[in-house]
Amino acid sequence: MTRQILAPLRLTGKLLLAAVAVATVAAPILFGPIGATQLNAQSEQPAPTLAYDVVSIKPIKTLSEHGGMRSTPDGLMLMNIPLSNVIASAYSVRMYRIPGMPAWLTSDPYDLQAKMGDAALAEFQKLSKNDQMNQRFRMLQPVLEDR
Repeated sequence: MTRQILAPLRLTGKLLLAAVAVATVAAPILFGPIGATQLNAQSEQPAPTLAYDVVSIKPIKTLSEHGGMRSTPDGLMLMNIPLSNVIASAYSVRMYRIPGMPAWLTSDPYDLQAKMGDAALAEFQKLSKNDQMNQRFRMLQPVLEDR
């Protein structure tokens, strides 16, 4: 009743199987330290922490139709904007994904001006244009957390 499905391995098959097993075990041992030193060398370079030096957030009396965002060479200006929009932009989320916001966050308008210092500006200018725009808003995160 029992049938043999596989034929027994010959000497060449056994040698080939043993070589594959040795290579599987030896490769990480031999080449692992090379990859680890490259990773360590890359991780030793700290990513620059960019932050705004001066930030002004002021409530304004009434929300009007004229508002918006303007990038400046050394920062960002947000005019007549509810803070809910600033929060959503800073964290790259849609406003409907932020549950439980107080009504004043979506209704009360604010003007926000943020400027970088010379050191942060020098690092900022090394970024691509697309990364610069994203970074402008990411740099608002510590400001929002602090205030």
